[in-house]
Amino acid sequence: MRLGILLALISTFVFITVIGGPASATVSRPGYWLEAGDGGVFAYGAPFEASAAWDATRCPADPPARSMPDESCWSMASTSDVDGYWILNSYSGVIYTYGDAVSYGQPGDTPPYLGGADTWPDAIGIVAAPSGRGYWVLELGLSGLGSVQRFADAVNYGDETTGAHGMGHVGRPVAMAAHPTARGTGSSIPTVESSASVTPSSTGRWAATHSTRLWSE
Repeated sequence: MRLGILLALISTFVFITVIGGPASATVSRPGYWLEAGDGGVFAYGAPFEASAAWDATRCPADPPARSMPDESCWSMASTSDVDGYWILNSYSGVIYTYGDAVSYGQPGDTPPYLGGADTWPDAIGIVAAPSGRGYWVLELGLSGLGSVQRFADAVNYGDETTGAHGMGHVGRPVAMAAHPTARGTGSSIPTVESSASVTPSSTGRWAATHSTRLWSE
């Protein structure tokens, strides 16, 4: 059943806060969204800009060659002005735009999705670039390692497929986050495993593993 059951055990919803990077420094509205697996969006303080659940074909349960009983949209990201958001379909790699969110491409149109559906990675996380003009998408492939695709302004700093072996990494990726560093913008990929460790890299990324917590510094 791959990652679907694991994510269901961690949380029923995806929690997205209304916090932007440098491009959204003037945003002062408090609030957040919760996203359900069927693409439903529940806004608390944050503006509601429609949801993927309004079209039952966008985030279906148990798509071909995949067990996803809790539907197939597992991640969303806010635009820098918090007047829009992107919703990511984990199965197809399709990204749906709402409000003032602009499409900068999607994993579903890239080479990892050219073969049969049973070989596609799970697109398990989307994170907006601080500029608001691009995003990263975290994918879990058959290797069990996380790969990151970049779109538009989002910069490639590597991922678990390029750095995991040298770092002695164990665990399975479940999410990612972006943060500014002294050398630009990096990303973090928390993972789940039976032992805990945190390893910094030269790009400002941290990989964390723990049996009960997901975290990065």
